[in-house]
Amino acid sequence: MRKEGINKLVDRIARFAELAKTKPGTGCKWATTLSDGRPQQYEIKNIRDLSTLDHDVATWCVWIWSLKDYVREEARLNGRPESWWKAIVKGSRALMICADLANREKHGKAPNQDQAWTTDDPRFEPGRATIPQVALRALLVLDSEIVIDIGNPSLVEFEVPVVTSSGELLGDALELLDQAMDAWNTALLELSRSA
Repeated sequence: MRKEGINKLVDRIARFAELAKTKPGTGCKWATTLSDGRPQQYEIKNIRDLSTLDHDVATWCVWIWSLKDYVREEARLNGRPESWWKAIVKGSRALMICADLANREKHGKAPNQDQAWTTDDPRFEPGRATIPQVALRALLVLDSEIVIDIGNPSLVEFEVPVVTSSGELLGDALELLDQAMDAWNTALLELSRSA
């Protein structure tokens, strides 16, 4: 049953990773006011909505950190000391950042310094897309509207920057969360060999 529960959670995390990395979608729109006071509307068609990217990445992060409870229990049942799973976390900068991000997402604030895994006070910045010209189907520039029609969404690069409280870039969440999950997978493999 323990292995089944762990596998179920690992599969769930993989599904959230896949969602977070999805590129095609219904697009996104936003409006702004130009420096001269005129309204401007932007629309990007055929890619994922950037707000859903942010949501999917945050959800993926929380579930990766939730795996900690399963790893801790499995380690205990395999006779490992509490320090074993903590060493796994401390051995992966990405997993420590994931922990602090997940706790901020779950509790609505940064963890207390004595409960934080890093001194970085990490936070997500809004997701963004880099659209190479070869990915465009059409670009329509009107008086108060710009429409970008994406012909090949697979060529669009998405990122969700993770920064410190002072704005220093720690990395891209998509890469950091893959690295954090790699650390858990290594721990789970080690536990499965000792069971």
